[in-house]
Amino acid sequence: MTMTIDISPEMKEKLDAEAAKRRQSSEEYARAVVENSLPRTAQAGRSWSEIAGAAEYPLTGEDTQAWVTRTRRKGDEHRERALRKTDC
Repeated sequence: MTMTIDISPEMKEKLDAEAAKRRQSSEEYARAVVENSLPRTAQAGRSWSEIAGAAEYPLTGEDTQAWVTRTRRKGDEHRERALRKTDC
């Protein structure tokens, strides 16, 4: 796919200078800039294995099993209170 855009002479100079720094043609550099600025699709994005373990779960440093146990206990307590209110 080919796309043509009009750019100012000043922008063309900046594009050419940056491309020269990177030892690329202006066209290659412009293509790379455009491709990197487009939103990634789910298929083209990162895979989960790339980011697995990048942050502690649930981002507080708490052990996963402790978090699950605590969350389930809170849910159970909430349901019990709600059932007691409806029984009265």
